[in-house]
Amino acid sequence: MAESIQGSSSADGIPLANRDRPQTRDCEGRGDMTADDCDPDYLRTPEQLIEDLKEDAAKKYSEKERAEAFTYVADVVKTHSEEMIQRWNKEIDALLTYAGLFSAVLTAFNVESYQLLKPDSTDETTAILLQISAQLGSLSVATPFINSTLPSYERAAISSSGTPRYAVWLNALWFSSLICSLASASVGIMVKQWISEYSSGLSGNSPEIVRLRQYRFNNLREWHVPHIVAMLPLLLQTALFLFLIGVVILLWSLNTPVAAVVLILIGALLGFTLLTVILPSFRDGCCYLSPQSVAFFHILKWTRWCSRQLGIWVATNVALARLWRRTTHRLTYDDLGHPV
Repeated sequence: MAESIQGSSSADGIPLANRDRPQTRDCEGRGDMTADDCDPDYLRTPEQLIEDLKEDAAKKYSEKERAEAFTYVADVVKTHSEEMIQRWNKEIDALLTYAGLFSAVLTAFNVESYQLLKPDSTDETTAILLQISAQLGSLSVATPFINSTLPSYERAAISSSGTPRYAVWLNALWFSSLICSLASASVGIMVKQWISEYSSGLSGNSPEIVRLRQYRFNNLREWHVPHIVAMLPLLLQTALFLFLIGVVILLWSLNTPVAAVVLILIGALLGFTLLTVILPSFRDGCCYLSPQSVAFFHILKWTRWCSRQLGIWVATNVALARLWRRTTHRLTYDDLGHPV
């Protein structure tokens, strides 16, 4: 992609990548250009500069020194790549273990909670028996008939009142939590497959292997694999908090004092988690760095930028409105309403 951009040129023969750079003929007689801006090296393309650096290195250093430098750089890149892959593997293994245990526990809760979504047949049986009892109590004898003042049993009228609202919220939260946990495990397995393919065939420090390693490393960055790895713990934490909210809803429907105690503990955990996420964005040197704190920092940065742009837009429009009022008041108009 970079080669295609650098190689493209406009009708005047200037490469598109260099159109924003001052050309030599543009530097003459301009007071706003410094000597560095008019330096011919500044006007060269990156490919030309790289070739010049190679020629200078060939003149200054011997072949042995260049080989030693290449070996050193190759070792540094290889060490960095292997440490990154090893760190990702350990992190994903821990997340997969946690996701498996959490999903097993959550499944046991879901097996019981989804029963709350079913209509209760015992309620309908009780309603039928009550209806029969009421009809027997309202019998009146009018020879040769025995009449009842109550209507006959209607299934639709005596059926259960419907699923409780807390049961709907409970199942929505717990099944969403289960999906987040399973999604984290599924994506984690796929990432392990990607990094396994990334590491295959990269033994040695030959120039071809070094180029292949750098090519794959660049592809990891380009396709946002580090961001996907950072997303896995976020999914698990989301699943955990969805589950805890469902626990509070369930306990609140059963026993309010117990739910209040559990809510205090969950609030303390949530407060500590939010504190570790927010502090790194406001305190330099804070060691509570995590994917969620980095995500919060970028969200905060984007919010500040939007607020700044909104403030500039409002200030500009207010200034234009004031200028328009002043200009309008100063104008004089003829009998037809046209400004003179």
